[in-house]
Amino acid sequence: MRGTHATLAASAGATAELIAQQLSHDPQMTKLHYMADGGLDLTAEQIAEELPPLHDDDDDDD
Repeated sequence: MRGTHATLAASAGATAELIAQQLSHDPQMTKLHYMADGGLDLTAEQIAEELPPLHDDDDDDD
């Protein structure tokens, strides 16, 4: 989950310093790991597409 958080935060425009602070990392390591070329392999939209739905609309057993 920490990697997902960092990736989503970086793709949303958060700075390396802010992400590093949230993860208790060094900002340089955060830049290299999450923000270097190729570090953001997936966008927030691509990650959301891979997640299961929050609820099932077809489950109307009322």
